[in-house]
Amino acid sequence: MRNISYILALTVAITLGVIVYDVMRMDLGGAGASESQRPKRHGRSNVAAAPARLAEHEPDLAAEGDDGAAADEEIDAEAAQAAEERAEAERAAAESARDKAAADWETIIDRLYNAGPEYVPTAKEVKDFKAIFDRLDVEQKLEHIPAAQNLLSDAAFGCLETILMDVAEPEDVLSSVYHDMLNRAEELKMPLLRKIAADKRHPMATEAAELLEVIEE
Repeated sequence: MRNISYILALTVAITLGVIVYDVMRMDLGGAGASESQRPKRHGRSNVAAAPARLAEHEPDLAAEGDDGAAADEEIDAEAAQAAEERAEAERAAAESARDKAAADWETIIDRLYNAGPEYVPTAKEVKDFKAIFDRLDVEQKLEHIPAAQNLLSDAAFGCLETILMDVAEPEDVLSSVYHDMLNRAEELKMPLLRKIAADKRHPMATEAAELLEVIEE
């Protein structure tokens, strides 16, 4: 009987042990499953937090954009200022060149006048005379040519002839010198009238031809 009781007790103990073991396994399994789900919850939290992190950087991005726009405006302002300075320098240089041309013109007229009414300018002086006149602008030419006509004698008219025969000169300038020529000596006037009448490009060609017809009748 004692052996049977011992066997029964042992059987009961083993059965209880198995039951306890199974229960413990189930508890551990549930805990593991809970743990395995945690990363997923963490992942959802990270995704939800991403817009918040982006929002935190938005002020920095906006500030960078403002800085870039300000830098562009500063560059544009500097470029505009540089362009204005260049334009001012060009205007000053042009005005300086204009004044220098007028001064050189007055100098050569004075020199030819002071040489006397019989003085015949050299080929170099005639060339320099026309070169200086070409440096004058249209307004200056119209302003200064009358004085030259009054001061230069028939002997020095070769200088004015270089202007008269240049059809590229303004018509008002050519007309002024042409009509001054008509008041010069016949031996100076007639050859020039024929030259002008023969050049159909010359604004005074028709008038010169008609005048020759009258003179030579």
